[in-house]
Amino acid sequence: MRALVTGGTGFVGANLVRELLVDGDRVRVLARPGGDRRALEGCDVEIAEGDLLDAGSVRRAVAGMERVFHVAADYRLWAPDPAALFRANVDGSVVVIPPGGSIPPATLVMPRRDFGPIISLNAATGAALSVQYVGNGPTQEIEAFLLINRARNLDDFKNALQRFDVGAQNFVYIDVHGNIAYFTSGEIPVREDLQAGTVNGVPPIRMRRSTIPGSAPNRCAQSS
Repeated sequence: MRALVTGGTGFVGANLVRELLVDGDRVRVLARPGGDRRALEGCDVEIAEGDLLDAGSVRRAVAGMERVFHVAADYRLWAPDPAALFRANVDGSVVVIPPGGSIPPATLVMPRRDFGPIISLNAATGAALSVQYVGNGPTQEIEAFLLINRARNLDDFKNALQRFDVGAQNFVYIDVHGNIAYFTSGEIPVREDLQAGTVNGVPPIRMRRSTIPGSAPNRCAQSS
C-alpha cells in the first residue's frame, strides 16, 4: 500500500516508517525543507517537502496515498508563541484536507494521550502502547530536595533520590563514616512503569567505602 507519514523524521515516526517498509508499503514522508532527516538514513522513502500548517503542501503530500499516519508533533519545551505548541500538540488543528480526487477517503490519526504519543494500537481490543515522557506528569523534585537535606545516612539519601523524577543530574554523596557514592538521576520509563503509572527502582550507583579507623577495607561496588 501507499502510505504517507507525517513526523517521519522523528524518533517515533522513523520507527513507524521502518515498520511500514518491512510490511511492503511504499512510504512517503512529509518533511520540512532543510529539516534533519538522519533518522531516515538507509530507508527507501519518498520525501514530500512541506508543512502541516500549509494546506497546499499537505494536499500534494497526501495525493495518491491509500493511508496517512499522522504522528508529527512539536516537541519543544518552550516557544515564544505558546499558541503554536498548543495548535500542534493539544488542539490538533492542523490543516484538514477533505477527501476527493487523489485524496484518500480515510486518514488514520495516531492518537495522543497526555503523557505521549500512542505508537501501537489494537483497534479490535483497544489496547495501546505509548511513549511516555516523565516530565509531562506529576513529579516530586521538591520533596526529593527536602529529603536530601534531611538525609542522615546513605539509605536516606537513596530514598530521597527515588523522588527525583525529571532531569539528568549527577549526585555525589559523602558522609562522616567514609562512604562516598555517585548517583545519576536520569529516569527512562519502561513498559512495566508505563502500565503501573509509576517509576520503580533507583538509578545506577557507584559507592566507595574508605579506610578509616574501625571501618571495613576499601572496596568499590556497583549496582543498579
